[in-house]
Amino acid sequence: QMPNLISLSINGGLLQNIDLSNNNEMNVFTIGDMPNLQSIFMKNSSPNELVLISSCPNLRFVCSRENQIEMIQLGLAFYGLTNVTVNSYCSFTPGGNYNTITGNVKFDADNNGCDATDLPHPNIRVNINDGTNTGASFTNNTGNYTFYTQAGNFTLTPSIENPSWFTFSPLSAAIPFANNDNNIATQDFCFTANGVHNDLEVIIVPITPARPGFEAVYKIVYRNKGNQTLSQQYGMNFFYNQNLMQFVSSSVSTSQSGNGSLSWDYTGLQPFESRAILITFLINAPTDNV
Repeated sequence: QMPNLISLSINGGLLQNIDLSNNNEMNVFTIGDMPNLQSIFMKNSSPNELVLISSCPNLRFVCSRENQIEMIQLGLAFYGLTNVTVNSYCSFTPGGNYNTITGNVKFDADNNGCDATDLPHPNIRVNINDGTNTGASFTNNTGNYTFYTQAGNFTLTPSIENPSWFTFSPLSAAIPFANNDNNIATQDFCFTANGVHNDLEVIIVPITPARPGFEAVYKIVYRNKGNQTLSQQYGMNFFYNQNLMQFVSSSVSTSQSGNGSLSWDYTGLQPFESRAILITFLINAPTDNV
């Protein structure tokens, strides 16, 4: 009941569920050290700037806006929370009855049909439609996705940014539930490359804002949006003004560094795979000589 709340930080406590559905103005949400926390609902309030979730070993479900799902998953993976379901279809009610739709998505790299030799694929979006409401989820690091539903008829459809570069089997799937008696349905998807297309996306996100005299932290997220495995020497480059900030550390060792520049190699980046690098700088104080 605080619709104007813009920042919330919770460290420690015994809460099992957090509901931020009415907090449409929230920009920053951080939680940590909450061993009992199981679910977070923030579809209407997903912060546009910063979401940090750490030390919540029993967290199982996060409901958020579609444009926040992937970044939340990356943040959870950074803190080792890889078994958390994140999606925007939020009919799940803590403590109540519900059905589960789950499945695995694999990339058929050798074009002979998905089998045990093909690897499950992370970061594949799967849409759900019940005829009235829609939502989406992304596969996790093990290629699994999960939706929690009530009774009804549900259509699942994989969705990617460059659909003509891939072929999915099946194209979509129908899942009916006559009731919500904790039923479980499994639907897997297999996809193959269509042609040869290389496409790398790079995003830089400020984690700790730059303030004179303090450290600033940035996250580089790079993702393979094409259908070929990518490797590149000095493929990731970050340039900064060495007169205003000093490099402190990087979560991934640099391949090369110079005045105002940092570079990293990357190898074996699979289609739709995302990786992240955290870099820390010390921002000059107002009294420092430039």
